[in-house]
Amino acid sequence: MASVAITPMESNFLVPNATFLVELVAFALLLFLLAKYIIPPINRAMTRRQDAVREQFAELDEAKSEAHAAEEEFKAQIADARHEVASLRSEVGTLATTLAGRIVGESLDDDARQSRVVDRFLSELEGAG
Repeated sequence: MASVAITPMESNFLVPNATFLVELVAFALLLFLLAKYIIPPINRAMTRRQDAVREQFAELDEAKSEAHAAEEEFKAQIADARHEVASLRSEVGTLATTLAGRIVGESLDDDARQSRVVDRFLSELEGAG
């Protein structure tokens, strides 16, 4: 059996040598260059992008609230218009009933008769239009 003896020419892997020190200095230099010149512009660009996204979300929220307000105003206008149309329909019905009563020479105060006359009058107006 041959004995293994360590000669002074062989290196011990636990003791750092010059190659390790050169690699460590190169790594530290690379880390310094990244931290000094590469990472700050990337961080600034990311910050600008985040600010732009926040601004877009704020504009979106504002536009959404304006659209909601416009929708509510539109619904209120539609409700007012429907109320006016119903009011006008009632007025037209009353006028038509009065006119029909004068033409026929008979009072049309009966609600059922008045309703039939109004409906017939409005359907004739729609058919003529």
